[in-house]
Formats: sequence, structure tokens, C-alpha cells
Amino acid sequence: MLRFDSRFLFSDRTGWVAHHAQSHGAVRGRIVKIRGDRAAWMLSFAVLVATFAFAASLTEKQKIDALIHSIEVLPGAKFIRNGTAYDGNAAAEHLQQKRRYVGDRIKTANDFIVCCASRSSVSGKPYQIRFANGETVDAEIFLRAELKRIETSDVGKAR
Repeated sequence: MLRFDSRFLFSDRTGWVAHHAQSHGAVRGRIVKIRGDRAAWMLSFAVLVATFAFAASLTEKQKIDALIHSIEVLPGAKFIRNGTAYDGNAAAEHLQQKRRYVGDRIKTANDFIVCCASRSSVSGKPYQIRFANGETVDAEIFLRAELKRIETSDVGKAR
């Protein structure tokens, strides 16, 4: 049985990293020497696995909620639908309504972008977002970039 003691983690170049509980008749508390670079690699690997486990736990519903929220809270932005500009709250409300209407046909955040958040189902015109600086971009482009950000860099946190 191996018990880690943070006082010894990376204590020197060779890496005194652990206390040995009982092995081969050793006395409890005896220090076991393990190469520091191996211990560092093991710790880095554990942190990496934990990070990916957290990211993988984000459901598609949570991703969709985060996408809608990202439009809702864009500072000074307008959501343009069929030539009319709406604020973030109205846009979020509209997207939630479309989401409820489509129901179980949407399985993924990508389905949501394609089926609900890219274009008008009435006119076929693409939805757009006009940012506070005046730049306008298709909602699909913005949402795909936002989905990528949600899934990677911020591990699921919405803007």
C-alpha cells in the first residue's frame, strides 16, 4: 500500500515522492525513492485524465443551453431574424421555443445549430448576429465557434 505525502512531492531532483505503508516488512512511514520525472509524468497524466473526464461529462442538453446562453448575454449584440433585430433575451426565448417545437428530433448541439439556430424555418433566411462594434456574422458561424470553445478551451463553461 502506497500513501502519498505532499511534503515529499517533488522535494528534490530525484523525487522523494511517497511514504511506503507496509511492503516487504518495511516499517510504516518509510520513504520510497521514485524518479522525479516519472512522478511528474504520473501527476500530469492524472490531471489530464481528470480534465477530460469533466469535459466528457457535459451533456448535449447542457451544450445547447450554453449556446443559447452565449447569445443571450452577448453585450450590445442584436440577433437578426427575417430582417428584424432582437436583443439577446428575445433571441434566447425564440431559440428555446424552436427547441421545444422540434423536441426529441434534436439529439446533439450540432443538430440544434442546424435545425433551430441557423436559419428561419419560415423564410429560409440565415439568422445573423450584429455585434456591438457593428460587425455582422451568420449565427451558424458564431455558434459553431462557440460550440468548439465550449467543448475545448473552457471545458463547457458558457461565455
